[in-house]
Amino acid sequence: MGMEVIFSFYSKYDEFDYWTGQYRENNLMFMELAIKLARQFYPVTMYTDEKQAKRFKHLVDDIKILNTQGSKYKIWSQAKFEAIERHEGTFLHLDGDLFLDEKLNIPDGDIYYDHTETTLYESYYKHNLELFDKEGIKKVFPEWTKNYTGAYNIGALGFKNNSIKELYLDRYYRQLDWLYNELPIEKHHGVTSMTIGEHSLACIANHHNLTGVPLAEHNGYLHMFSSRKHLPAFVNFVREYNKKEFRKYYELH
Repeated sequence: MGMEVIFSFYSKYDEFDYWTGQYRENNLMFMELAIKLARQFYPVTMYTDEKQAKRFKHLVDDIKILNTQGSKYKIWSQAKFEAIERHEGTFLHLDGDLFLDEKLNIPDGDIYYDHTETTLYESYYKHNLELFDKEGIKKVFPEWTKNYTGAYNIGALGFKNNSIKELYLDRYYRQLDWLYNELPIEKHHGVTSMTIGEHSLACIANHHNLTGVPLAEHNGYLHMFSSRKHLPAFVNFVREYNKKEFRKYYELH
């Protein structure tokens, strides 16, 4: 079997403003388009909750129901990590705001990710890296360093083999346990999920001399990460496109 693409979406994060109201509907709409485009080139499996499974089932090759609702941790990226953990074989996880225009060119490497993020140190990473280091994250994450050479954006994420995937997941869940059980909640700051999911991946790659492949440097896809996807012009474009492309589905629902 060749490579598959997987997506994940958990729609019940009501405590996160980014996932509520019109933002949630926008994210669902973007996901529909991202799936359609990816499925032109790869088999697609979707990990989601039962409510959204009804919306996505006509678009994908397979639907898997998430167990995230039973998680004791309320972190917005948890669905992604459950999907990566559960899925077997050769695959890439893509975010629902990453839009393919052709089959991916994937050079040989150990870790496949979207791009190396070098511009967010002051706004996102500096505080958390210093805090995590001071509070002793290294005792649960031996590859840790607070030195920032660029985080691995995981809008696209895949691994050469299962052992690398398992190493990454082990370190992710160790950090998650530490974050919620040892670091006082009043010290949590900003997007901690980026620190434990993206900076950590760069730490692992650097420590173990693994080859990271930034797919954006080898491909021309569009990744509308962060708030840029909610710009009115882009939202309106996708809405009108989806209405035409999925007209029969929307007429029935």
